[in-house]
Amino acid sequence: MRGAPSIEPRVLSARGRESVTRSWIVLGLVGWTLGLVFVLLLMRMSGNQDRAARYEQKRMDPFSEVTITNLGNG
Repeated sequence: MRGAPSIEPRVLSARGRESVTRSWIVLGLVGWTLGLVFVLLLMRMSGNQDRAARYEQKRMDPFSEVTITNLGNG
């Protein structure tokens, strides 16, 4: 039978703490980057849908005061 596990906390060396800190920084930067890409993707999709709706409204009512903000393949 083995002895009881030690209750003493593990102490990381300075090099171990530095590695953990760098890992968290890198993980945070990757998370922010993915979040930013996701938000920009949603904004682009929203813009495309808005533009398509404006083209459709302009097609149904040619004299409407709808502003089409960008030329595209509508």
